[in-house]
Amino acid sequence: MSDTPKIDDGPTSVYRNLALVAIAWTLVIAASLAWNINLQRGKTVDLAKIEAATNLDKDNAFRKWASSHGGVYVPVNPKTNTYPNPYLTVPERDIQTPSGRKLTLMNPAYMVRQMQQSSSTPYGVKGRITSLKPLNPNNAPDAWETNALQAFEKGTKEVSELTELNGKPYLRVMRPFITEQGCLKCHGHQGYKVGDVRGGVGAYVPMDTYLAVERDVIGRLSTTHGGIWLLGLMGIGFVTRRNLVLARERWTYTDALRQSEEQVRLLLDSTAEGMFGVDLDAKCTFCNRAALSMLGHLTEQDLIGKNMHATVHHTRADGTPNPIEECRPLAAIRTGGNVTVVDELLWRADGSCFPADMSSYPMRRNGDIVGAVISFHDISERKQTAQALAKRTQELERSNAELEQFAYVASHDLQEPLRMVSSYTQLLARRYQGKLDQDADDFITYAVDGATRMQRLINDLLTFSRVGSRGKPFEAVDCNRMLQDALEDLQFAIEESGASITHDELPTVQADPSQFHQLLLNLLSNAIKFHSAQKPAIHVSAHRQDNEWLFSVRDNGIGIAQEFFERIFVIFQRLHSREEYPGTGIGLAVCKRIVERHHGRIWVESEPGQGSTFWFAIPVA
Repeated sequence: MSDTPKIDDGPTSVYRNLALVAIAWTLVIAASLAWNINLQRGKTVDLAKIEAATNLDKDNAFRKWASSHGGVYVPVNPKTNTYPNPYLTVPERDIQTPSGRKLTLMNPAYMVRQMQQSSSTPYGVKGRITSLKPLNPNNAPDAWETNALQAFEKGTKEVSELTELNGKPYLRVMRPFITEQGCLKCHGHQGYKVGDVRGGVGAYVPMDTYLAVERDVIGRLSTTHGGIWLLGLMGIGFVTRRNLVLARERWTYTDALRQSEEQVRLLLDSTAEGMFGVDLDAKCTFCNRAALSMLGHLTEQDLIGKNMHATVHHTRADGTPNPIEECRPLAAIRTGGNVTVVDELLWRADGSCFPADMSSYPMRRNGDIVGAVISFHDISERKQTAQALAKRTQELERSNAELEQFAYVASHDLQEPLRMVSSYTQLLARRYQGKLDQDADDFITYAVDGATRMQRLINDLLTFSRVGSRGKPFEAVDCNRMLQDALEDLQFAIEESGASITHDELPTVQADPSQFHQLLLNLLSNAIKFHSAQKPAIHVSAHRQDNEWLFSVRDNGIGIAQEFFERIFVIFQRLHSREEYPGTGIGLAVCKRIVERHHGRIWVESEPGQGSTFWFAIPVA
């Protein structure tokens, strides 16, 4: 601050200084508000781009998978708007299975386009594929898309813009389609080569929700800045009045100084930013209320005079000491310049810590550095949001990995039933064309059996893959009701085996109803299937332990050896032949995925010949 005006300066000088300070204060507040609003708008667009990128990555993963297999044959079905692609002219585009079912080849672009159309309504994000040389006229680009596609050919990796669609704001983002070997099957006649830009895939993200949040944040920023601006004007007005009074009555100086300090304290304590000052020895000279609250101290006297580095900045995140010589916020004292530090670790009075962004500004007196003012704010919530986004990305990557596993199974294990149908049908046609006898009937039986097992395997695989991707929101589920529903589904198996099923009173839990029903159904079905010479005796119970509900399904069946306890929860891992016990070996793998989706765990306790108890635990809430 400037020196106190002398009495002979007169009120004109005081009022001139008042105007200059008020204008400067207003400009600072306006600049701060403008900067924060601009930052918030940038965050809004960044969040929308993240959502768009997630959808584009998903579409690209599906496209690459389909391209690597030269497309996918799907049933022709008017109910799902699945028809032969009129713009696809390749051999065997449309085929018919021996059972008479019509299939059509869905090329990668056609598959992505249909998937985008079916998912735009439930998820809000609209998809779009386009090309400068489209086979389908509906994929012809508009003016913006044309410019984007031309930019891709020059090496641009992504293009985006804010636009309106049907009067509503959208962010549209587009990335290039790169020609791969599998693309040449359908597009090689257009002159494309591997590595060429064949088109673009885009995502339209609705901005209504993001803009509503942005408006709310900007409103709160404006209110906060307005309050600080008014408090600042009050402080400036008070200082001006103090100087006027001081010019006439110097005996009021001490009282005026006290009141000025109270106003400064009010300004400091009105901000959510933690602030404290340090001298050249890093000892605290002041701290505001926000700093006390975030650092876990009750009064300012808890920190005044203490070395702030040794008190709140002494240890790194990995537990190693943080030498004061390497303290980055104190660099403002060493260098004389402003310092900004992101994601630094600060320690509270109770020994806990939190991440913070910090800014340090040197304090000068008569041109000499006498200390620094350090401001900081807690970024725990921001990091949690980033971690949640990372977790979502990880789940997407895991889903993609499972899709890859599904593709491997579809291209290897699932071909055996299909080959059986094909072989015996061809043999039937070659040897018995025009006549039927017992051999022909046998061949037909083998073909039908192979097709049936293939369909069962495909259905179980789809059930397994949809646990994580098609789950419903959790809700209060009455486990007693779920158990009764499962018993009704198993009524025939219970009567046929003579099974006796009892249960204790079961709790109400937060779960996906359909998946919890599937979990009980699989466990009970296994308990009935793998019975010993005795009639199955099964008991279902549950009890609370700490913050978990522990469920158990106990039977008197054939039991399991300990070395197979982990293997039985792995997909396709069977301990018995299909002739001994029918099934695909997927049931317990589905159970494990369901329990893990509910943030729980599942295990088994058993001995051969002594029955088994399957346990699973899920959180109380």
